[in-house]
Amino acid sequence: SNNDSLVEGLYKAAEQTNEKVWRMPLWDEDYKDMMRSDVADIMNLSVAPVAGAITAAKFLEFFIDEHPNWAHLDIAGVAFGSTEYGKMKSATAYGVRLLTEYILNES
Repeated sequence: SNNDSLVEGLYKAAEQTNEKVWRMPLWDEDYKDMMRSDVADIMNLSVAPVAGAITAAKFLEFFIDEHPNWAHLDIAGVAFGSTEYGKMKSATAYGVRLLTEYILNES
């Protein structure tokens, strides 16, 4: 996120729902060049084997038109998990409670 107040609200909601979050750096000097493209305005893929969640946020940041209040929740790693009710992994809905609690806290 680019907004400290939004981050504080997300941290509070994360504590209430036990869906942990942490803020990742969005430093232009470290990550912006990773997504330069020869054929497009921006590449939705880091050229380095690191910082995938960060460059995903940097990609979205490119399109926010300097909006002062946004956040990227990268839930790919926790979107599916094992369950005792089936053989296959199932959706966890990670982030749904977090965002619901955030909205309730803000209203």
